[in-house]
Order: sequence, then structure tokens, then C-alpha cells
Amino acid sequence: MRKIKESSPSDDYTFRKDCATAYKTFCEKVFERSPLKFQFTKGISCLDPSVILNPTIADKRLSVCLEIMVSNNWITGIKADGVKESFKVFIRNPVVQKYMEKFKREKERLDDVFFSLFAVCNSPDNLRSFVKFILILSHGSAFVERGFSINSECLIENQLEKSLVALRQIYDGVVGAGGINDLVITKSMINFVKNSHNRYLEALERRKETSREKDQAVAEKRKKDMLKRELQAKKTKIDGRLS
Repeated sequence: MRKIKESSPSDDYTFRKDCATAYKTFCEKVFERSPLKFQFTKGISCLDPSVILNPTIADKRLSVCLEIMVSNNWITGIKADGVKESFKVFIRNPVVQKYMEKFKREKERLDDVFFSLFAVCNSPDNLRSFVKFILILSHGSAFVERGFSINSECLIENQLEKSLVALRQIYDGVVGAGGINDLVITKSMINFVKNSHNRYLEALERRKETSREKDQAVAEKRKKDMLKRELQAKKTKIDGRLS
């Protein structure tokens, strides 16, 4: 409008008013489709550490979440009742409250915190499965896998070197360093990039080793369970003969 010399104050006012109307309409459309509008979004906030610090509010939001899950046949009513009881006990544990007070979302992963606490508090499987389901559901196809299995195609695509996510990360990193003209490439940066593949191979080997140990532990447990069942069967057979 400033470049149009013949524009009058009235035209300027009309233009600004139209812009405001367009902006308002745009925001209304965004909020109309925003996840924040849905009750389920409010319900799953029961896993928010700041909400857990207030057990009463956390219980109410969990109830909303479970009601929606039951109505959509994502969980049975009996399992929902079990989750509710387990959750009440879990969030009222002093250890859990202490962890949630110290939680820093900028540095810590929520899934790591929850499953570490589950191990400490010896939480039942129903609560673990519920939390895993909710975190996977809200996790989506983020470019960093947060410890859960998600859509592998989305994960692989987002990790590609020339993917939109990867390029955006690089762009944000360069801008955060002061822009491409002011970015100083140091020797340590060059060495870091050179050794990145070796670090990847080391991390991959550690993951394989962990997987092997886990598989071995599962195999040993299965073997012990089988032996236990055989001994129980023999004991039952002997008891039957003696009686």
C-alpha cells in the first residue's frame, strides 16, 4: 500500500481490515483442526510430568483417556479398570513424584523416565502397555526414534541425508551458529564428521550386543520354564500314583 501513491487513507484502512479478517479466519481454521481441540489430547496429558504432580487432575484426565479408548475398542473395560488402579498407585509413589519434579523436557526423554520408574516401582504390565501405547500414538513419525517401534518407512525416509527433516536440521544449526557467512569450520568439526561413521558402527555393534544378550536371556528363561513344567508334570504323575 505504501508503494501505491494514489491510495487513500480509506483504502489503507480497508486493506488492513481485510488482512485482519484473513488472519482471523486462518487462525480459526488452524484451531478447528488442532489436536488441542480433541478430548483425547487432554486425556493423554495425564502422562505430563507437570500434571502427575497433581494426582487428582491426573486421575481425571486418565479417566477421560480410558473412556475414549474403551469406546473405540482400543482396550477392554476390565483392562481399563486395571490401568486406572495401577496408575493411581504409581503416580502417588514418592519416588515418582520426586522424579517428576526434577524432570527437564529439554534434556530428558519421557519414555526413558517412565520405564526407569516402572522398573524401580515394579509396576504391572498393564500400566507399561498403556503408557507405551499412548507414547507411540503421540510420537507419530518424528525423525528420532524414542525407544518404540513406529512406522519404519516414515523413520527411514526422515533419516535420509536429503530428507526435508534432515535439511531443516542442518539449516537450523547453521542459522543458530550465526549464519553461513559467519560459520567457522574448525578442525574439531572436521574430525568429528570424519569419525561419525566409526561412531555409528560402534553404536550399531553395542545395539547388536544388547540384542544378543536379551535374546540369550529370553532363551534361558524359556528353557527354565520348560524344565519347570516338566518337573511339575512328573511331580503330578508321581502324586497320582501315590494316591
